[in-house]
Amino acid sequence: MSCDWGWTGHWLGGNTLILILLMITGAILTILFLKNKADKYHCPTCQGAVENEYLRCPHCGTTLKKHCPGCSGIIKAKWNYCPECQAEIHKKLE
Repeated sequence: MSCDWGWTGHWLGGNTLILILLMITGAILTILFLKNKADKYHCPTCQGAVENEYLRCPHCGTTLKKHCPGCSGIIKAKWNYCPECQAEIHKKLE
């Protein structure tokens, strides 16, 4: 009696190996796609696409970032405190 499903059989044959490689490639591409999709930013007012570097929304003009009155660093417009110098950001400065 002989067995044809061992190492010399079809278990790691060409089709199965190709299928495993395709599954790994698909998983990597899915991860990269989801990461790239997560890197996209949207304006909180109009939901238009904006880049992380933008200070204002190019679609509606909403202020996205501003300068801290304490250290002049760039902070998000809705923050109440600067993470760099801990200065309190007053609403009247917007």
